[in-house]
Amino acid sequence: MTIDLHLIGTVLGIILTFLGVVGMLGAWLNSLGLRPIKEVLYAIKEELSSLNKEIEQSKEDRRHIDVRLSKVEESARLAHKRIDDIGRE
Repeated sequence: MTIDLHLIGTVLGIILTFLGVVGMLGAWLNSLGLRPIKEVLYAIKEELSSLNKEIEQSKEDRRHIDVRLSKVEESARLAHKRIDDIGRE
């Protein structure tokens, strides 16, 4: 059984050439298609993160407003009670 070194060299050359072409094609596709898409997705991710922070801050503001409103309502209720008490005297 003899191995033809010339045939092995030719096959390896073809495989390496194919892999080189595939690598260059992948790099080309990455620069043309994937990189801009990745950049857009990253920008969307950053914008969503910013919006989430704003939403959380809005929720916190609403909680504070709810507490303040409850205090105002209680104060108004007590004021009405005092006014009613004055009217009864």
